[in-house]
Amino acid sequence: MEMIEAVTASGRVDFPYILGLLSFRESLILLKAFAKIRSSLDVILLDAQVIAYPRGIGLAFHIGLLLDKPSIGCAKARLIGDYNEVGEEVGCYSHLTVKDKVVVAVLRTRKNFKPAFVSPGHKIDLNTFIDLVLKSFHGY
Repeated sequence: MEMIEAVTASGRVDFPYILGLLSFRESLILLKAFAKIRSSLDVILLDAQVIAYPRGIGLAFHIGLLLDKPSIGCAKARLIGDYNEVGEEVGCYSHLTVKDKVVVAVLRTRKNFKPAFVSPGHKIDLNTFIDLVLKSFHGY
């Protein structure tokens, strides 16, 4: 869990912000940044939705699919679905469901702090990624 390298990319964004179409707005510049990374990627963790999205597939899933790498989306807000309240201790979580299907873990990454909405993207499942996300957050 150490930073190995950092890259940046910039460019003009011509696609307007439309809820549910963030991938079309941000993916091209993200792909430019990923192309600059020389290290091998094990997993991609993005501040984005995956499948708990109005259109069913979000930016974190698209990036994982386009790069053919495991991806995880970690969002600050719920866009759709229902869940039960989460315990206050780090690591507590509940499942968010959409149409009776579990799609997201509402995960407490910091004690007495608002939980994150983390979901598996491409090539990773719901049961695999919670420990990885907790290690990545380091209490934040």
